[in-house]
Amino acid sequence: MPDWFDTILTVALVMLAVLVGLVLVWALYAGVRMQRDKSALAKGERVRAERLAAAVATGLAQVETGTPDDAVIACWVALERAAAAADLNRRPAETSAEFTARVFGTANVSRDDLDALAALYREARYSTHASSETDRSAARAVLQRLENDLQRSPVGRVIARVSSRSTSAG
Repeated sequence: MPDWFDTILTVALVMLAVLVGLVLVWALYAGVRMQRDKSALAKGERVRAERLAAAVATGLAQVETGTPDDAVIACWVALERAAAAADLNRRPAETSAEFTARVFGTANVSRDDLDALAALYREARYSTHASSETDRSAARAVLQRLENDLQRSPVGRVIARVSSRSTSAG
């Protein structure tokens, strides 16, 4: 074997070792980054879940106050505000009701219930006649079902885990 062959073999082995080292460093970096992204996603979902649950709780509190019209409108507005604060982008052609339904849909709540509350809202907001106590009761029932849906959904489990951790830590 010529002397230059040993030199080429040594250089090739060093290059291979450097390449393997770079691949390992990249794999470690990718793993850390993925874990960090998952952590940020989990925190974002928790925050969104808490906002949605708080909106439903606010709606349940407000459904008991004022006239039936005011109560129904306040319930829907609480949901819209929570949707707006949920850190999801509203699509250009999306109405506020569609956006609210989409945001709450990420929490696996009943679309029929959201549509029912939206219909009660539109009736209270734009109708020439006043809403009735029956409408108030219907809004209350819808919000209670939404609350139950949120508690049973993965979003609700996130809230429950966070609540149990903060209760046991304190």
